[in-house]
Amino acid sequence: MKAQGSNARVGMQYGLQALQTRDTRVTLALGTGYRLTPYADDGIAGTGPILRGQLEWNQALGRYARLSQVTRLETGRHGAFLRNSLLLNVQLRPALTLSSGVELRRDRDLAGRDQTDATVKLKYAF
Repeated sequence: MKAQGSNARVGMQYGLQALQTRDTRVTLALGTGYRLTPYADDGIAGTGPILRGQLEWNQALGRYARLSQVTRLETGRHGAFLRNSLLLNVQLRPALTLSSGVELRRDRDLAGRDQTDATVKLKYAF
C-alpha cells in the first residue's frame, strides 16, 4: 500500500505480487485518486475522481530473453484510458541488448473522443 502524488494526480494504491517463480512474476495494483491534469501519465481526458488498475507480467524465455507486459487502465467521469505494452528483450552479447515492443493506447472520452494509437519500437543498447 502506498500514497502517490504528482502534478498530474494524487491517490492511494494497493498492490500485490500474485505470482513469483524463477521465470515468472505477476503483480497487480488497484488505486483510487483524483486527477489534477488531463492526459498526463496515461490518464483520462478530464479532472476529477479516478479508479486506476495495473497488471504486470514478466516471463523469462530461456537464459537470454525476457518478455514483459504491462496493462494499465484508468477510468473516471470523463471516460477511460487503456495502455497495453508488450516488450521483448534479448541479450545478444554481454554488452549488446536488442529490445522490441508494441504499445497500444486506447482513449475513450465521454465528450466524443474515441481514438486508438499503436506504436512499434525497436532499439539496441551497448
